[in-house]
Amino acid sequence: VAKTDSARLMKAGQLFQDALVFNPGSPLVPFAYAAMGMIQEDLNNGAAAEGYFNIIKQGYPEYRGMPEIIYHLARLYEQQGHFDKAMRYYKRVFEDETQNKYIADAGIGYGKALFRKMQYFNSLAVLNYVVKSSPRKVYSSPELLLAIGNANFEVGLAKESRKALTRVLNLFSDIKNPDVLLSRIADTYG
Repeated sequence: VAKTDSARLMKAGQLFQDALVFNPGSPLVPFAYAAMGMIQEDLNNGAAAEGYFNIIKQGYPEYRGMPEIIYHLARLYEQQGHFDKAMRYYKRVFEDETQNKYIADAGIGYGKALFRKMQYFNSLAVLNYVVKSSPRKVYSSPELLLAIGNANFEVGLAKESRKALTRVLNLFSDIKNPDVLLSRIADTYG
């Protein structure tokens, strides 16, 4: 189901709810709650999504998809402006010993949160680790390179900042407000 097809998303959510009512003791219950949370997130219903994710977090601590749930909660908390809570959750996924596909994305969120807290060196350490461990993330969106460029700028590493920010312009020519980015690049020469 496409994330933009709200009618089909709601129908899918109803099917998961029906399955929960029909068989509440199933070992697949946390999977249904996770699916319902993700459906609600796609429908931009953050409160319901958070509720479903918290049911899993609190009621099914051994659920093997927990890093995914914690990552989605971190994103929701970041969207709601609860940056400290989002940072803790991003850190939890990023530092999780279990390999999962959310480590790099959580690292980006964690690095941005550290930057927001003005912990620029820590932010750079996390973001550079993400680049080394998942180099393709550089090409998926501008946020990783922007975060690296801005953190380098804040610690006085003008050349590295310029390199990262110029790369953003080269890779993502359709970025919003390129004039602001060009101004930041110009500032690295000063």
